[in-house]
Amino acid sequence: MREAERVLYPVYKQINLLLGWQSLIGTLCVCFFFLLGREEGLSALLAVVAVTIPNVCFGLMLRGERDPTKDVIRAFIRIAFLLVNLGIAFAFFDIEPLGFFASMALVQLSFLVGLQGEG
Repeated sequence: MREAERVLYPVYKQINLLLGWQSLIGTLCVCFFFLLGREEGLSALLAVVAVTIPNVCFGLMLRGERDPTKDVIRAFIRIAFLLVNLGIAFAFFDIEPLGFFASMALVQLSFLVGLQGEG
């Protein structure tokens, strides 16, 4: 294994762990809210997609070079992408607030669980 791969492997492992937790928590939220109703479930699905896609893109961008300045810029891009996704969700879809905001909050807070993993 090359030196760069050895140094960056824990970072990739932690990113994958975070995305795994987000996928698991998002899937559980969507299933739960579909039990409450179709509109709640679709709103939960929309929230999970709107939050997860920027995080997947952020994780893929981090797999490139490791420059702290660029990492901060990438984080701002992720936040801007998240805000655009939320704006699209509010503008074009009729969302149910409970399913949408509860799922969005839980998926966003899954970072706290993922950050406790090895890395």
